[in-house]
Amino acid sequence: MRIPKAKPCPFCKSADVWVERYGLCCYGVVCNDCLSAGPRVEHGDYSDYDKDDGVKNGERDAIRLWNARTPESHHRVLVSCEMRAASEL
Repeated sequence: MRIPKAKPCPFCKSADVWVERYGLCCYGVVCNDCLSAGPRVEHGDYSDYDKDDGVKNGERDAIRLWNARTPESHHRVLVSCEMRAASEL
């Protein structure tokens, strides 16, 4: 699975956004213009790579949450991430 493209900032509409890494396995999208930050996602696996294609799971999930835009959508994305992580155990 590839890393999705992050949508522009919902506050200032800037496309200058990037994924910040907080600690070993926590990620979130940040806008470079207004410094707003999206929800953070944490993965318990320190390697943090999908074994099939080398994609960083934390970056991908942080962008998915950023793109979701609403708390209800965030919940759906998190449940989907948890289900995927549980199936990898």
